[in-house]
Amino acid sequence: MLGPFRFIFTIIWFAIGLGIAGTLKDCTAMMGNKAAKAHQHGGISYGWWNRQLVGGTSTDTSPTHVPAMAVDDEDNKK
Repeated sequence: MLGPFRFIFTIIWFAIGLGIAGTLKDCTAMMGNKAAKAHQHGGISYGWWNRQLVGGTSTDTSPTHVPAMAVDDEDNKK
């Protein structure tokens, strides 16, 4: 009696796993495309990013270069 339930349970978890893997693949591809576009537009000031992430006390609030997420591309125009 447990055989059919285990089989269905396994199929459900396999489908969930495939969905998660597909989502991660799509996210990785999107991040790769954005990173390539940001690289084409110039470098990123990692010091500025670190100050934004940890709330640094530096008075310099402007990035030396345009951050990767601020790059205007085709995906953001939808």
